[in-house]
Formats: sequence, structure tokens, C-alpha cells
Amino acid sequence: MAYERFDDHLTVSYLLDKYLEDDLQSLFKVGGGLYHYVEKSSASQGIVEAFAIQIPERTSYELYELIDDERKDNLNIINSFIYSLIWRDPGTIKDKTITYVNEHVLCYEETFDQFFQMVYSVASDPEHFYNADRLHKYLMQFSLPDRDEVWTTYLHNKDHSETSMFRLIDWATLDEDKSYLSDQSRLLAAKALAWILTSTNISFRDSATKALVVLLENNIKTITGLLSEFEKINDPYVYERIFAAAYGAVLRSDILNDLDSLAKYIIKTIFKAEEVYPNVLVRDYARNIIEYAIFKTCISLENASIICPPYRSTFPADFPTNDEIDAYRYDYKSKEFKEYYWGQNSILSSMVTEYGRGMCGYGDFGRYTFQSALHDWGDFDPNDLSNYACKLIFEEYGYDVEKHGKFDRHASSGDRHRNKTERIGKKYQWIALYEILARLSDNHKMIDESTRWGDDKQYVWFQGPWNPFVRNIDPTVISHPSKDACIPITIKHN
Repeated sequence: MAYERFDDHLTVSYLLDKYLEDDLQSLFKVGGGLYHYVEKSSASQGIVEAFAIQIPERTSYELYELIDDERKDNLNIINSFIYSLIWRDPGTIKDKTITYVNEHVLCYEETFDQFFQMVYSVASDPEHFYNADRLHKYLMQFSLPDRDEVWTTYLHNKDHSETSMFRLIDWATLDEDKSYLSDQSRLLAAKALAWILTSTNISFRDSATKALVVLLENNIKTITGLLSEFEKINDPYVYERIFAAAYGAVLRSDILNDLDSLAKYIIKTIFKAEEVYPNVLVRDYARNIIEYAIFKTCISLENASIICPPYRSTFPADFPTNDEIDAYRYDYKSKEFKEYYWGQNSILSSMVTEYGRGMCGYGDFGRYTFQSALHDWGDFDPNDLSNYACKLIFEEYGYDVEKHGKFDRHASSGDRHRNKTERIGKKYQWIALYEILARLSDNHKMIDESTRWGDDKQYVWFQGPWNPFVRNIDPTVISHPSKDACIPITIKHN
């Protein structure tokens, strides 16, 4: 603690000793003995921050409860409250603060950021009111499009060393003994990392995935707990990477205690479900974890076919027409056209397959990624499948140009080979690809490549995402940062 900060706390301690016997409700209001500190809060920020810490610890009040209503939105007051949450006794933080957070703190871009930087600083502390459990509860309440509007856009540029999210990733990836962590702290840190996986910043998402792998190594019980916490997540983008991290951590673990419980949990929640989770990558990671458990003789499975494709899912008998999908397109020549409408038009252009809209009108994703991945189901018109994907994007996942268009207009950088940051619309395109590939492979055989050009084509069932190859990360390979580069974060010890 800097000397000036220590001096601020000594001053506030003295002032509270002197004034607390007066009417507390009037102390920080006009005419009160301590009013001038909040009146000129920018000039006495250190004192105000010390008040925000010490008042809750010495009384049953928060500083913001003792000031005039018109000052509750003052950025210095809000920031002092956020700062206090890191330093004060966690036992003094009560449910009532949630109202102030929702009504004042989260209403401004600057304080929204400051608040979640604080949350990630204390995320792994089991005793802290605003740890990762609170973050999880907050983010789980959103629909997919609403969360992407609020949270995914926020995370987009947080991949630098000044953010708590980056420091958490850096610490978790560090190749050092973390046995000092309690089981609860480890799970909390894992949940905080998992919520970074909504991001369309590819390198940030990949880094968070591999940090999660390292954190979960040799802690298979925590893997089961994490999967259980996210079992109802409505974002396949997140669920896929949690499973990827789980698979990577299992393969990298020397301690395989509880692998049997993890495998049984996955069999029950994924493979015994009425419809097996319709994402080809989730299924792949889940299957491989169980196969590894069998290989290590942690479990035996009488009916091994339950974990092998084809699985149970539905697939449509007909597909949207071009006219139905083109109706989603905004006319850029219209007087009512707004620049951010390009966010929606970009999805439609990107999803066009090679001959979906005539010659040379395809999108890179539509032809080289989507159509290529579905190439072996040659009995289907790729344009029909692309139209189906667009319907999923707009009607099932809920892409909304009013929520996502402004972000998407400027989010993307790179090409399909060197994609660094992507649109939310592109995120939904990936989700649609993995869902359609799952549903198609469950219900229709693919062409055996060795007979494609012969007179008698043969058909086989899809075996896994290595053919066609659609895996997007190797969770078993970790590049560790140097210990000197790591910036510590708050961790709860055993």
C-alpha cells in the first residue's frame, strides 16, 4: 500500500472517530460535517475511497446510502464503491449492493468495465460476494443474443495485460504447482475462465481455453463440477470449449481419480439424452473422454455403441427457399438503410455457397468452410443446407442486427486463414455449421471418399470430425508463459 493511501485511511479513521456520534444520515449531505468530501470528490478521491471501505466496516451502511440521491451517479462515488469491494472485509458486502450495481454501476461504460475488472480480481475467493459464482448467476440469466450484446462485445478488447481477465489467463497458464488452491477456489477460477469463452476474439478465446486446461489438470473432480455448472448454458460456443478443455486436461493428467465419475456423468447427460447434444465438437470431446476412461480401465461400458455415431437427433425434410432467406437482407440503396445493417447482410453474403446465388457470388465461409465441411453428403444441395443454417442463425440463435450490428460492422479482422477477431454473426455461423453437421451425420450417410468417382458410390456413416476435419483447437498442447511474466491475482488458499 502506497504511503499516500495509508495516510488517507488514517485520516478517514480519525474523521469517523470524531463524527460517527453525530447524525450519520446527514453527515455526507448538504450541511453535514463531512459533506465537502463528497461535494469535491474528484479532489479528494483517496479520502472518498477510504470512506467507502471503512464506513461499511464500522456501520451497517454503504457510503452511497448516506449521500444525496443526485450524487449516487457521480463517477467518483461509483468508482470508490467498486474499489472498496476489493479491499474491505468481504463479510460487509450485502445483497443490497446488487441494486446499486444494477441501477448505477452497470449503466456507464467506464464503471461497467471497472466493476467486472474487480469481479475478475476476486473471482476465485470463495468468501467474496462478487466472486465467479455471482458472475455465473448474472450471465446465465441472459438469452444467447442478449448476452452477446452485453458481454461478448465487452470482452472483445480485453486481451491485454492491463485487464484482470488477461491476468487470470496468464496466472492459470503458468506452469507451476497450484496445489495450494482449495477445490472451491479452483472451480471458481475455472468458471471465470469459462465465461471468457463467449468471446469472438479468437486468440483470447483460445488462450482462455488452454488456461482452463492447465487449471483442470489432475483435478478431474473439478471438471465434473464445471460441466455440471454449465449444463444448461444456452451458448454452444462456450459449452464446446469447456468440453475441449476437459478433454485436454484429462489427457494431460497423471492423477486420474474421479475419471470414472466424470465419464459416467458425460454418458448420462450427453449420450443418454433424448437428443444427443447437436454439436459435432461437443460430441467428439465427450466421446474421447469416455474412450480414454475405458482405455485406462477406469470404467467398463457394456454397450460401447452408445458413445459412437450416429446419434439421436432430428433433421428437416425440407429447407427454406432462397426467397425466404433473401428476405432477411437489407436493401443498401434504401433511404432507411443504416450502416450497421451491414452486420446482418454480412452473414447472408458470407453464407452463400459456390452456386447458391449464381456464378461467382459466393462467400468465403459459405464455399470454403461450410460447403467444404458438408461436401461428403453430396446428395444434398449445399445451398439448401446454407439456407437452413441462416434460418437457425436468425430464428433459433436470435441474431439481431439492432443488438449486434454496430459491433459486427467493425469487429472482424483477418481472413478465413488468419482470423483474429470475428463478428457475432460469424460466431453464429460456426455454431450453425457444427449443429448441421451433427444433425446431418445422424440421419444420413456420407459418401465413401474411395468410391466417390467410381460407377458405384458407396455410403458410410460419419465416424468423427476428422473426416471432414473440423476441429478448431488442440487442447493438449500448451505454451506456458514465463514465471516472471505472470501478474498475480487474488486467490483463496486452503
